[in-house]
Amino acid sequence: MSTVSSTTIRAGHPFLMRVEKGQRCRIVDTKGNEAVDAFFFNADNPLERYSAVDTIRAQRNVYLSK
Repeated sequence: MSTVSSTTIRAGHPFLMRVEKGQRCRIVDTKGNEAVDAFFFNADNPLERYSAVDTIRAQRNVYLSK
């Protein structure tokens, strides 16, 4: 798969990007030992989303499970 966009974001700064169906988003920690707060949603249906905070709250655990 070819790279569509490559962006470096400074720590603590927001970033918004549209990822089309079939594309992938890869987040790389270039400094090491950083946490990434990410929120993904369907632009056509914002109720369809992934939020790490919501997932942790629902599972009562920081590790993903089924």
